Amino acid sequence: GTTLDLTSSANPIATGQPVTFTATINTQPSGNATGTVKFKNGTTIMGTVAVSGNSASLTTTYGNAGTYFITATYSDNSFYEPSVSYILGQVVQAATTTTIASSQNPSQNRSPVIFTVTVASTGGTPTGTVQINIPGYYYQLPTLALSAGSAQYTTSLLPVGNPVITASYLGNADFFPSTSPPLNQGVKFPSNFSVLYNFTGGNDGASPQAGLSQDSQGNLYGTTYIGGSSSYGTVFKVSASGQETVLYTFTAANGDGAYPTARPILDAQGNLYGTTEAGGDLNCGYFFGCGTVFKLSPAGSE
Repeated sequence: GTTLDLTSSANPIATGQPVTFTATINTQPSGNATGTVKFKNGTTIMGTVAVSGNSASLTTTYGNAGTYFITATYSDNSFYEPSVSYILGQVVQAATTTTIASSQNPSQNRSPVIFTVTVASTGGTPTGTVQINIPGYYYQLPTLALSAGSAQYTTSLLPVGNPVITASYLGNADFFPSTSPPLNQGVKFPSNFSVLYNFTGGNDGASPQAGLSQDSQGNLYGTTYIGGSSSYGTVFKVSASGQETVLYTFTAANGDGAYPTARPILDAQGNLYGTTEAGGDLNCGYFFGCGTVFKLSPAGSE
């Protein structure tokens, strides 16, 4: 005897998308089945395929959305009995195309940009939701409801640089999902603004959380909360031209502090004074110390 398993290469699919139906013949006793498999959509014969390696496959497309009820029938073998598969419901959804457009490109940092997402289909006007994908966006990615096939999103929080933005239509029971071509959105600083230094998170430090002090030569002094060679923060100097120098790296060992959070104060002799959130005396009652007040000489010694 035989039994017949019927599978689809993809379910659901979009209109016009090729799909392959595969009928696998299970034989008892085990052996190499020959013959043919007839594939049907309801009562309509889609095609008859010769069996090879105990299976047969047929590839087709559908021009209209809906659910198609597919069966396979194995026959034409003198040794193995014929068999019929269970009904496979193949869902076909209307194909869609998604596009995204920007109201200004390039844009300035912190200036509002309106993104318009449009979803179209030959099967009607799509409904449902779209999601805008913005790399480096530190806020919840927007998910928007379509209205007459489109949706808009306004933001002034785009990351500086050239983020590649896409919009994804999530689809529904009638319409197939789709993703827009990438939109290269330029985001620039205003002409009167420039970045003096970008921290890398390595020995130069990371996460500066306080203000700066400035000396008479225009050098800026500050602290990073973490980073440095010991990862407990740094005291740094940045020249007017943007050259960074690490003056001190906190170690949290032997009474040294950790995690500076305040702006260092600069005196007339070039000494820097500041505080750390942790470190210092580890027997003060807190697991990682109660913090320190530090003085740093111009030579970089604490």
